[in-house]
Amino acid sequence: MDFVNGKIGRDYAIKFPNLSYRDAFEESLKISQDDKVEIIELVTNINQVNSDVENLAYLYNKDAIGYEPVASFGLEPFVDVLYAAEIALDKYNIPSSELNKYELATLAIVVTYYEAGNENSDDAPSPMAVSRGDGNNAALWSFNDYSTSNPYVRAHWNPGIGLWQIDDFSWAGESATHERINTETSATIAVDRLAANWYKVDGTFDYNREYAWKDWYGCKNTTWAINLPRCENLFDDLYNENQINISLDPTVSRTGGMISDSSCKVGETINYYESVPCYYVDMENIEGSTVGYTNDNGGGNQNPKPLPFYNFTLSYYEYRSWLKYETGYNIDIDAIRILGENSREGLEWRDDSLFLSR
Repeated sequence: MDFVNGKIGRDYAIKFPNLSYRDAFEESLKISQDDKVEIIELVTNINQVNSDVENLAYLYNKDAIGYEPVASFGLEPFVDVLYAAEIALDKYNIPSSELNKYELATLAIVVTYYEAGNENSDDAPSPMAVSRGDGNNAALWSFNDYSTSNPYVRAHWNPGIGLWQIDDFSWAGESATHERINTETSATIAVDRLAANWYKVDGTFDYNREYAWKDWYGCKNTTWAINLPRCENLFDDLYNENQINISLDPTVSRTGGMISDSSCKVGETINYYESVPCYYVDMENIEGSTVGYTNDNGGGNQNPKPLPFYNFTLSYYEYRSWLKYETGYNIDIDAIRILGENSREGLEWRDDSLFLSR
């Protein structure tokens, strides 16, 4: 079976003309995996190095290489990371001799194992991961009741979301929960930040790499932890001459188990409502790694594991809605954040919900 060459999307779309660039590339990945076919390199320029095709061969023909990949990563998230890397390098005009697409993608992938998953787990890190380490902030607990005996303890606002644990107080605080989960948007946010950080400095590869990671606790040195070396080591294990030493897991999608609905009813009453997109997050449906969820009710510095909630936005406000028929609580609960505001500095908690139905 022939696979077209070159840039993600534009050239893969030749093979799959009825699909978008991203979907065409993704389809080529799935076919190569399902059929275990030999990937044939087709080049339009004899001097062109067809890194995309070489990387797919590496990922799906590991038996010929003689050793197993270091870690697992979701198939669709991988597609989104590579796509975002190509866009970011072009945006910041970073030459491939300084940082190539696979190096930038590896920078992004490394972060996920220390923010959302674990490189020692057999499971790929999950795009639907929520933060576990902000449990001592009362504002995040329902009705500001910082206690594991809170009767609504698992109606909890976890501020860090997704593979890159993009946080409410961060440079991407104006993004909503569902945008940080879905790697079609979160990969773009995270990879763009890595590339922007890289672009700001002019040092050695190692120095620029450290600076690129500066926004992620899991990959930087602080007063409390020395985390940079582990990320440097994992990067060196994963990256190998325009190839990334990971296996791809098609069961971990770009939404990690989140369900979307294009038209949900939200409003004061069934007779006065708006139809908006909404997103259902149920941690029991998580795809991939669940490393770190050891105590459902939290405690100490650990966040509770949230019960199922709906996420939607109205104007400048983001909502997470817990409905009593799903939580078993005696009330519906809404937590409301102004987009761009740090949830640790205050959320509005309500003992009813604007969410009416899907």
